[in-house]
Amino acid sequence: MTRHPSPTAGPAGHRDPADDTCAPVTVLLDRDDDAHVTHALLRAHDPASAVVTLHPTPGMSTAVMLAHDLLLALGHSLDRAGAAGATGPDSAWRAVTAWIHGDGIRHLIVLRAHRLSNAQHTRLLRLRHDTGLHLVLVWHCRDPLTSRLEMPAGVRHHITDDLTAVTDRLAPPRRDTRPPTDTTELPAVPDSDCATFLLDAAAVLSRADYTRVAAIYHQAAETTGRRLTTCGRAPDLAQRMLRYLPAPRSHLRTLYGTIPQSRARRWHATVGLCRFLGDLVVDSPGRTHTLIRLCGAQAAFERHGLELALPPNLNHMVGVGLTTTPITEQVIARIRARVANPAHAAALATVLFTGAAYRELTFLPRCAVTGDTIIFTGTRGAGHPADLVVWAIPPPARPLLHAAVVFQETRAGPADRLFADAIGRNGRLHHTARMCGLMLPALHPWRDGWLRSTAVLNLAGMSSTPVT
Repeated sequence: MTRHPSPTAGPAGHRDPADDTCAPVTVLLDRDDDAHVTHALLRAHDPASAVVTLHPTPGMSTAVMLAHDLLLALGHSLDRAGAAGATGPDSAWRAVTAWIHGDGIRHLIVLRAHRLSNAQHTRLLRLRHDTGLHLVLVWHCRDPLTSRLEMPAGVRHHITDDLTAVTDRLAPPRRDTRPPTDTTELPAVPDSDCATFLLDAAAVLSRADYTRVAAIYHQAAETTGRRLTTCGRAPDLAQRMLRYLPAPRSHLRTLYGTIPQSRARRWHATVGLCRFLGDLVVDSPGRTHTLIRLCGAQAAFERHGLELALPPNLNHMVGVGLTTTPITEQVIARIRARVANPAHAAALATVLFTGAAYRELTFLPRCAVTGDTIIFTGTRGAGHPADLVVWAIPPPARPLLHAAVVFQETRAGPADRLFADAIGRNGRLHHTARMCGLMLPALHPWRDGWLRSTAVLNLAGMSSTPVT
């Protein structure tokens, strides 16, 4: 089940301490320590539905141990290798904050809150402040609250013994409504353009294989046509692709500054088209699926008066969808279960879906993550199309990337590089991959990928517009 980052939760540390805009803290009274209450709240635990129920380890009164319990409740390993860089007094809480932001956790239920120390209560209230989540403290005794729980001035809270009112407020379980992807290995397909692809495929494939190939082709053509229609019908590709720039636009302006007018049109076309095509193949199960999808996209572009000129040797090229590792929910679940450090987890996921060279990953700026896309430039400066790198982020990997941004941003001295301490010359990334039982794909610089050799031609007579 896909986890979705919360659209409302801003980066940690950006809240004004004097502005308590979070949901009020709920103190749920369970005076008789009723097992039914505990079981009901444990059943509500579902991180994929934005609800986490924490049962703190008895006898552990330090704040850092509570952070470790939270990391375990969020589904992350705390063995020595998997938790490297995320178990210290500061880093553990940064990791908790980052994962809550990345996963969009909206409700945190803490059982046995009456047994927590003042330091633990204080840290939970700070976590609520930093993430904006709804905090529920469950008080399983008859002791008065005033002697054990001190609410800072200005922190809104309410006290109730109505279990149903609390559980009714939680988000319902999320259901994945996306159609299943055909992930079964496909036979080789003809190296044809869109005009004859289906005819050539029918001539060489079995009926069953042709049916599968045609379904992938038509689905890609339909998806591409729908997106092109959303982009409008302006003959100018740059004008169309302006609508396919990642959001928020304000973030792009901050990242790149003012792009010279002479480069702006080409920059729009480059970023928009890379994101457009990247979105199409980012969840592709393999090379053959990618080739079929791109052929279907060619047909849709042609119907819109544009020619998608793919490299003639595409079947032998490298890059996203061709030589990268498919990102599935199972792959991300494996990374989550074995890695507690958000930067390490995101670095591994990123190298899998980009196949990027270590130099690109090492110098990837934190601010390059923009919504569902990674965009950054090289040494020649802002707005230079030849130096642009644009990767679409697969939906299952997005929470990991957003968690890594928060993790690096909340350091005592914020790290400018997204994967600081996560790549390293000592094989850190290889170590993370081995720990997760995953193999790294063949690594290639962005400039060697197939997108760099792709162009779009207006069939009405405009000159070709290369992606870079």
